[in-house]
Amino acid sequence: MTMAATKIGTEAIAVITGSFLSGTIMSLFLLTIPVITKNTSEGSHLVRQWSDIFHSGHRKGPGIAIATAVLYAFGAYKKNSAGQSYGVFLAAAATTVSMIPYTWVFMKRTNDALFAAEENGKTDIYDASALVQSWNRLNAIRALFPLAGAILGMLGTTGLLSF
Repeated sequence: MTMAATKIGTEAIAVITGSFLSGTIMSLFLLTIPVITKNTSEGSHLVRQWSDIFHSGHRKGPGIAIATAVLYAFGAYKKNSAGQSYGVFLAAAATTVSMIPYTWVFMKRTNDALFAAEENGKTDIYDASALVQSWNRLNAIRALFPLAGAILGMLGTTGLLSF
């Protein structure tokens, strides 16, 4: 491994994991949710599918965001130790992990309504679809946090942005 590769390794891995996370979240917005809302005729079934998607992502997404932020923070630490600018990597870390409080603050009401609909078991397809579509729009916004972090990380890694 070359010296240049070892100097940007941690930051590059963080950019990759942040990009992966954003793409995974965005694929729900672009592919998964449109398909399940188009092909599901029962509200209770749609809400159950959403719940399965939610629980799968709930177990994985925050961990990937935190791991990505830790990688950026470690990259910032290495830059600081070498007397180099490191703020861009701290900004990338904070931006990436901000998807977690965004979820708590802005998506909680919709999540709670969907969980209540799942518990009820008799949700009308139109109500279920409206809730899932609302969640999907909020989820698309959530995907922008790790994407913005990856952009900051890439700009910092390539030296195009530093502070």
